[in-house]
Amino acid sequence: MGDAARGSEARVSTHEERFHEEWLGMVQPVDGLVVSIPVLVEAQCLERQPPERQRALAATCMITASGAHAIADVGGFITDVLGWQPAWVRGDDALPAALSLYVPEGQQVVKPTAALVPPHATDGAPMLLIWDLGRDATGLPFDRPEVVTGPWEYPVAAKFDRLLRHCRVPIGVLTNRTAVRLIYAPHGASSHHRRREARPRRLRRRHYRPPLRPERPARNTTVAAPKTNRKPSQDAHDASRSLHQTSRSERATARI
Repeated sequence: MGDAARGSEARVSTHEERFHEEWLGMVQPVDGLVVSIPVLVEAQCLERQPPERQRALAATCMITASGAHAIADVGGFITDVLGWQPAWVRGDDALPAALSLYVPEGQQVVKPTAALVPPHATDGAPMLLIWDLGRDATGLPFDRPEVVTGPWEYPVAAKFDRLLRHCRVPIGVLTNRTAVRLIYAPHGASSHHRRREARPRRLRRRHYRPPLRPERPARNTTVAAPKTNRKPSQDAHDASRSLHQTSRSERATARI
C-alpha cells in the first residue's frame, strides 16, 4: 500500500472515530451495555447521505403557532427520513392487544401508535414500537408527570419504558412532534435514550446520517469496552447498532 493510500485510510478512520466519540458523548449510558469505538468503526456504522435526505426531513416539518419547529407528517418522517418501508409499519389498528399495557394504579392503557415489523422478523414480532403523542401533545415534556395522554400522572418516557419492558420489545421511538427520543429498554437491564430537538439549520454540502436498516440484521460482533471479553445478546447488539445509526437521523432533525 502506498503512502497516499495509507494517508487516505488514516483520514477516514480519524473522521469515523470523531463521529463515534461525539455520538457516545450524547448517549451517556449510566451502566449496562458499553460500546467501544473500535467495534463501531469495524461495523462501518457511518454512512454518507445526500442533501436530498435533508430536504426530505424539512418537507415533513412545520412551524407551530408558538414558533417551534415540529414534525407535521410523522408517517413521512418514518418512511422518507428514516428510510423504513411503508409495508414494515403497522398502525395501531393492526396491532395485537399483547402490545398494550393496562396500568391499574394509573387506570390507563398505554399502547403504541405503530410498530416496525421488517420482513425478516421472527413470527411477525416487532423490532421496535413507535409512540406518537399526537398534535394535541405537541411539545409535551418527556420527563415530567402529565395527564394529557391519560389519567396516569406519570412522565410519558417512563410510561413508554414500562410498555416496552412489558412487551419485551427493547427499542422504542417516542415523539412529541418537536423532539424524537430513541429508547433502548432491554428486559432485565437499565434503559438508555437519545433525544434531539427540531431546530432549523442551513443545508450543508455534505450531510451524514446513518439510517436504521432493519432489513440488514446486524452482525454478531462483540460490543464491549476493550479487554472486557463481554459478548452481549443479539438483541443488545442490534439495539446498540440501531441507537448509533438512528442518532444521526435525530441530529438531522436539528438541521431543518
